[in-house]
Amino acid sequence: TIDDIVAALHRGGEGGRCISVIGSERDVGTTLTAIALARALSRTARVVLVDLAFVSPNVDAISDDPAAPGMAELVRGTASFGDVITKDRGSRAHLVAAGQVGNDANGLFQSQMLWAAIGALVQSYDYLVIDAGAQSGAALAPVAVAAPYAVLVGGDTPAPALAALAGQMQAAGFAEVAVRSGPPPALDEIAAAQSAA
Repeated sequence: TIDDIVAALHRGGEGGRCISVIGSERDVGTTLTAIALARALSRTARVVLVDLAFVSPNVDAISDDPAAPGMAELVRGTASFGDVITKDRGSRAHLVAAGQVGNDANGLFQSQMLWAAIGALVQSYDYLVIDAGAQSGAALAPVAVAAPYAVLVGGDTPAPALAALAGQMQAAGFAEVAVRSGPPPALDEIAAAQSAA
């Protein structure tokens, strides 16, 4: 459960401050899991949720300013941190949406500016939660460096396939991989409907 993951993060101390939420495939509830985790952590800490699911970003749906620029604009130098950090309408968490990615998802993901920006956010918050979407093996390494504690969202993926994916993630550099299968966590109905859209 999300509460179990939060408890493990609290026990992990500094090692669990940066968390990647990664889907075994698309449409397994990765964003809903990332939102639920960020909201749970924000009850007692300063939390920022960053949307790096550039192929199918959804975090802006819960923002108090869904039209704000996001990580894409920050990396390209057309927006500042003050422009891209918004607030979650359902909690105390802060958000950085993906922004206007266009056809540049791979370029953004490989940009050193992206990871420098993530590093700067880590300095300002108690916890950084990354919604990384469904990622291929090649793209996992930079995420593992930035956020070495991972939550693998499996949905209905069979347990042996999830175990294999968790092993691949550890080989890519993740220090710990928590596996969450089954339906995504329930948020309040409005947020869940917007996030699933």
